Amino acid sequence: MNNNLIIGQFTDAYLPITDGVVLTVKNYAHWIEKKYGKCIVICPSFPKFVDEDDFDIIRFFSIPMPLRPPYRMGIHYLDLKAIKRVEKIPFHIVHAHSPFSAGLFALETARKKKIPIVATFHTKYYDDFKSATKSDFLARIGVNIIVKFYEKVD
Repeated sequence: MNNNLIIGQFTDAYLPITDGVVLTVKNYAHWIEKKYGKCIVICPSFPKFVDEDDFDIIRFFSIPMPLRPPYRMGIHYLDLKAIKRVEKIPFHIVHAHSPFSAGLFALETARKKKIPIVATFHTKYYDDFKSATKSDFLARIGVNIIVKFYEKVD
C-alpha cells in the first residue's frame, strides 16, 4: 500500500450540495486520506459555507447558476489565488468528476504537471441537455463537446 500518493479530485459540485457526485467525491477523499495518502478536493466556492471535512479543499471563484439553484458555475481561470495553490501541489494523479469548468481545470493541471488524469462520467448528459433545451440537435451538440473532453483524459 502506498501511503504517499497526492490525489486531486476536481468537481463542479460539492457541499453544501448533496447529490450523488458530491457524496462520491466526499467518500473517495475520505478513504484516500485514510488509506493511500493525501486527497485535495478542488471545487467552486459557495458563499458563507464553511468546509469541515477531514481533508483539504480548495475553492475557486463561482457564480450562481440561475436555472439550477443551488448549483454554482465555477470559473477557475478568474481565480489566480486558487490556480497558484493548485500549481504548488505535487499531485501524482488528478480525477475529474465533470467535463465542465472543474474538469477543464483538472485537465490543464494534469497536462502542465505531466501526470495522469482520470475522469468519471456521472450522468446521462444527453438526457439532461434534451430536458433543458427540448432539442435533439442541441443535446447532440452538447454531448459532442463532452465526448471531446473525455477523449482527452488518460
